[in-house]
Amino acid sequence: MNNSQSYTLDSTTETEMEIAYSKAFLFSSEEVDILYNQYNKFPFTLRKLKQWYGGYFAPGGIELFNPWSVCCAIESHALRGYWTASGVDNVILRHIIHCKEFQNTLAALLNGSGVELETPNPRVGIEDDMSVNDILDMMYFSGRPFFAWAKNTSSKERNEAAINKNSRDMFDACITAPPVAFSATFKTYIEKHGPAKYGHNEDKYHNYILCALQHGSSGRFTVQSETGGGHGRMDILIEEIGGTKAAILELKAWPATSKRVATVQNLKSLAKKALEQIEKKKYRVGLDEPIVELREYGIALSGKKCEIYNKYFAEEKWR
Repeated sequence: MNNSQSYTLDSTTETEMEIAYSKAFLFSSEEVDILYNQYNKFPFTLRKLKQWYGGYFAPGGIELFNPWSVCCAIESHALRGYWTASGVDNVILRHIIHCKEFQNTLAALLNGSGVELETPNPRVGIEDDMSVNDILDMMYFSGRPFFAWAKNTSSKERNEAAINKNSRDMFDACITAPPVAFSATFKTYIEKHGPAKYGHNEDKYHNYILCALQHGSSGRFTVQSETGGGHGRMDILIEEIGGTKAAILELKAWPATSKRVATVQNLKSLAKKALEQIEKKKYRVGLDEPIVELREYGIALSGKKCEIYNKYFAEEKWR
């Protein structure tokens, strides 16, 4: 073939042809709208469908969506990891079996100890020869579906480990129990499993708590990070799939630059500010229509200490 030209999705330029060809693969936002509106009612909203299967961006700021997953979700009326379920895990399993160092790393992850990821590389691929860091990159950028697979392929004893049960208990308390009960459960979880070394690092606390809640949700809820709503982005948003419950969590870490000690009273003051931020920035605007029960939590952390302020609303009180 003569005079061929390549137009890549990750191009840094935005020529007319690149923008035109960017819609040739995957679904555009408009195409997803048409599919969603053309068929019967679904137990999930259009926004939720796009959250699950979007995240691809082409030149011109065009967001694209996974066609296979979108079509499967529309056909089955359910949001699941269809694309990740379409492949085989043999290659990944081979690395876990033959790499002793990675087995120890995976055990640390499943036990909640955490590991350090050096210079994350989003372009890592599955190769015959992969380092521990390569495998961690793959896990990091594939997200929750990989950890769900890892959990299912790990031993029965590991599935029954205390941290797994504790994360499920914490999640259930977050979304169904009275707010006071969640505060007690969350504090116990952080005291027992929270890495004290995070200290003043809000991002690390954020990622740690996000992963714990995602694990505890067991696929019954979506647990999203940095979801837009009102005048900002929610730290963590939990919404019941096809249901009526939701929770918004705003996290604050005690600042390392503060000259004051992170006493209980000071952490309570910071947690109150976190809760007030949810109201001030009108995060509730980002919620789906079916939501009836809403819980809001302002959480302040320092080492293994934390304090929580909370609110509970029925629909007529917050819409």
